[in-house]
Amino acid sequence: MNFEEYCQKLKAEGEVTLSEEETADLIRAAYKRMLGGPEPGSRVGAILSEGDGVVRLLGYGVYEGDQPCPYLGGTPNPRIRLDSGQVVWGCECWWNGEDDVKASLEGKQVIMEDITCYRKEATDNGSQA
Repeated sequence: MNFEEYCQKLKAEGEVTLSEEETADLIRAAYKRMLGGPEPGSRVGAILSEGDGVVRLLGYGVYEGDQPCPYLGGTPNPRIRLDSGQVVWGCECWWNGEDDVKASLEGKQVIMEDITCYRKEATDNGSQA
C-alpha cells in the first residue's frame, strides 16, 4: 500500500490496520515525500565517503526503488543500479539526485571506488558490508 492508497482508505474507512511491514513502508514513503528525495527511476549519484576535501564516489546510476536487501536480512532498502551494472544499496552509501551529487563534488578531489572492493574489505574486517 502506498501513501496515496493509505490516505484514500483512511478517508473512506476512518481507521486502517496495517501490518508491521506496511507500517514501515508507509513511514519510508512519507519520509521520502517530506524530504523530496529521488523517485524510483531517477538518476542518482552514490558516495561511499567524504572527508578532508576528498570524496570516494561509487558512481551514477538509477534508483530502482526500495527492494529486499541481502545485507539487511531482506529488509527493504534503496537499490541503486550504477551505470557500471553494479548494484549498491542505500545502507552502503550516501546518495541523492545526480545533479545534487555533482554539485556537492565541486572543488573536491574525487576518487572513484568499486563497491565490491569495499564489501570485500568490510568482510575481511569481520563486518557485513
